[in-house]
Amino acid sequence: MIRLYGAWRTLPTRLLSAAGRMPMIIDQVVAREAHRFRNEVIKAFRTQSSGGKQWKPLSRITLALRRAGVQGGRSGGSKALVRSKINLGSFII
Repeated sequence: MIRLYGAWRTLPTRLLSAAGRMPMIIDQVVAREAHRFRNEVIKAFRTQSSGGKQWKPLSRITLALRRAGVQGGRSGGSKALVRSKINLGSFII
């Protein structure tokens, strides 16, 4: 004979309650991972490397065009894909 110990009679009610909260829990987990990924992307742009590999530096022509302000917007910026902090702030979730 099998004897059950604990609150087995309330198990169906507790399982249904947990199932009702599951979409909220999944949303929280996905949001947390999205923020983690966003932080990794921003870190890659700031350090100009990802996956342990350093990105190639910008060419002299690109740097000269940026200094001259030919490419639109503000002049300057020596990092790839980053012209200002506004660009980094544009990664939203």
